[in-house]
Amino acid sequence: MAPYVAPPEATLQAGVPQATLDKFVFSTSKIFPNTSRNVNIFIPAQYVAGTEVPFMVIQDGDEQLMSFKTDIVMENLIAQKRLPVMAAVFVHNPDNFGAERSLEYDCLDADYFNFVTGELLPEVQRRHPELKLTTDPNGRGALGKSSGGPASFTLGWLHPELFRRILTLNGSFVNICKDGPGAGTYPSLVLATDPAKPLRVYMFSGSNDNNGFAAGNQALADALQTKGYPWRYVYGIGAMHANNFGASRMTEALLWTWAGYPLP
Repeated sequence: MAPYVAPPEATLQAGVPQATLDKFVFSTSKIFPNTSRNVNIFIPAQYVAGTEVPFMVIQDGDEQLMSFKTDIVMENLIAQKRLPVMAAVFVHNPDNFGAERSLEYDCLDADYFNFVTGELLPEVQRRHPELKLTTDPNGRGALGKSSGGPASFTLGWLHPELFRRILTLNGSFVNICKDGPGAGTYPSLVLATDPAKPLRVYMFSGSNDNNGFAAGNQALADALQTKGYPWRYVYGIGAMHANNFGASRMTEALLWTWAGYPLP
């Protein structure tokens, strides 16, 4: 419920070491040809080169850095030893929230997964050979707001042997894909799939979210509960689709999503 204000961790606190943020432009995708997108690789100051590190792939990366201050929240929580020492790949959408973004994020095909695992992460490793991203699926997660929510969920749904910790804010769990099945089909897919997949899922929406979004999140939460998944759905009274509402939950959302993972 209101007030929806940024958590204290969204401001870098005294004595907290800043992570390395390596920014580059990725424009050589064969899966999504003729696209270009900003990428920022977040490497915490506490990371010891060559050691295995958990990480998240974060959709709409520029927005997450500028509006959500997700990197700063992570820096503070890592320094407080409330989050594991972890890396992140902030990957932005290719077309300023246009049709290509929806095609990549809102559709349930494997294209975006193949882009992340077959092109993006290999480029991260090429740029930072000292960064040893864990192969343990329990240490691999995805985060996204709006259409980035289904994109993140799809990474885990298609391949839970690679991604298991899913964090969504104002997720567009409705059928807005214009090129095949959309994320509104996830509740029925969850209910029809046995056994349950080893995913841990956080969701946030609100009473004034985009049309149908809160209902879509509720339907997915109900399906996850029915099948026995670890899940948390936060419903914000008065919360709209604007970034400040989801951003107000970032500390709690990250801590819940990564609960149970070993801390330093």
